[in-house]
Amino acid sequence: MSIAGNKFEMKKSIAIALNLAVFAGSLLIYSLTLSHSLSFTDSGELAAAASTLGVAHPSGYPLYAIIGYIWTLLPLPMMNVVKLNLLSALFISSANVMLHNVIVTIFKWQSQQRTSKGKSEGISGDGTMHFYLAAAFLALSFGFSAIVWE
Repeated sequence: MSIAGNKFEMKKSIAIALNLAVFAGSLLIYSLTLSHSLSFTDSGELAAAASTLGVAHPSGYPLYAIIGYIWTLLPLPMMNVVKLNLLSALFISSANVMLHNVIVTIFKWQSQQRTSKGKSEGISGDGTMHFYLAAAFLALSFGFSAIVWE
């Protein structure tokens, strides 16, 4: 295998490792701070809609209600409200990973644009490790921001 192939495999393994770290880290924090009851605003209405396969207020959030209903059928040793809060933690942890990948893609695109215009290649060579770490930091910052956390 060539050096370029090894570099590609290293980038791929870094990406996978940081995706797993972002997902597991955010899910761990969310799980440790999970509400074990209803909280303020729409959580009670959405929990009732998901538990009974009903309709919440308009727009009704039908996809959440259907997935939540299926999730509440899992034989987990907890109340449906806690199951749904855990489902929401899984969703936002997945969103953090997706945001991480989008940010890495933007960083790489920006670096390629700079390189094609004859400017420096970015942060320390191709900046691969910096791209992934900065993207992980930004994704976790979003995931633990006040607007998401509440």
